[in-house]
Amino acid sequence: MRVIFRVDASEKIGNGHFYRCLSLAEGLIERGAETQFICKDLDRNLNDLLKDKSIPVLSLINTKKKSELNNESYADWLGISQKEDAEETICALQGSKPDYLIVDHYALDAKWEGQIKKHVKRLILIDDLAEKQHLCDIVINQGYFSAKEDYLKLIPENCQLLLGPDYVLLSAAYKQALKKMVVRQGKLEHLLIFFTAGDDNGETLKALKGLSQGFKFSHVDVVVGKNNYDSDDIKNICIHQGWQFHCQIDYMAELILEADLVIGSAGANSWERCVLGAPALVTIMADNQQANATALEKMNAIVCIGDYKSTSPETYRNALLKINNNKLQAMSSSAGKLIDTNGVDRICDYLLSDMKH
Repeated sequence: MRVIFRVDASEKIGNGHFYRCLSLAEGLIERGAETQFICKDLDRNLNDLLKDKSIPVLSLINTKKKSELNNESYADWLGISQKEDAEETICALQGSKPDYLIVDHYALDAKWEGQIKKHVKRLILIDDLAEKQHLCDIVINQGYFSAKEDYLKLIPENCQLLLGPDYVLLSAAYKQALKKMVVRQGKLEHLLIFFTAGDDNGETLKALKGLSQGFKFSHVDVVVGKNNYDSDDIKNICIHQGWQFHCQIDYMAELILEADLVIGSAGANSWERCVLGAPALVTIMADNQQANATALEKMNAIVCIGDYKSTSPETYRNALLKINNNKLQAMSSSAGKLIDTNGVDRICDYLLSDMKH
């Protein structure tokens, strides 16, 4: 089985799309599949990570200047038209026809897919918006709120839907960490702060400044990605406070496992926290995180402190003051019941079965 991934990562787009594709790719490789990534050569991309893992990556040339990509519109993240990107992707396929092309990109929709479809056997969309028209064969949406009705007018009649947290794309490290998990006792001694591996719009600094105001913890882990513009300031605060600074790590599962509370975003890493029963204070970092945050808070798995544009150090300090032992235990219990670590296995098994028909 040959599988191609079309996904980008950069300081503007973020890295969540990239990492969930990587988790699925590693699961497919374990089952003997041949995988390759097609990614734009954007500022602060993660293409070298693929090379480090011996996963082939073909880099598409980025023709836009950084200033031209700094727009909130998903379409602007692509840098060129969908037609041009489709042509470049088709060229990258070099005349081969992969069994699956998996696309995970907010800027691409039916316009792009219509050009690509005849060049691949099956086209898969990884999505969490349910907003655009698509011409794919399979949709994967791991959102807790996703429903078949959201897609009925957006996809072809014969498109297959893999929806909900049964299909969460977690790396194998979480399956291993889950074996070591013990029931949390509701104490608040060990904190983990992690928002995103990309640009966090200053949230890590805000949180650290809030935590510096009168709190005493036995251990604090602070994690940033290599694309965080505030890395030096964050590192200096950690040194001053005696906290542990981590940059671009591959052992996040272990840190979540050890944490009594995680402070972070309402994005894809919500599932990483939930599967390990970690209580969390979360901030909404993008519009598409609102629905997940609302759903998880209703289920008492998190406390959402609002949109990042309206937070301050005091927001984090005040939210932390309201957390008590009973709340921590309740959140841990609720979060740990929501998902398991078998999402990648389910999707891999589905694709292998799908190929036989």
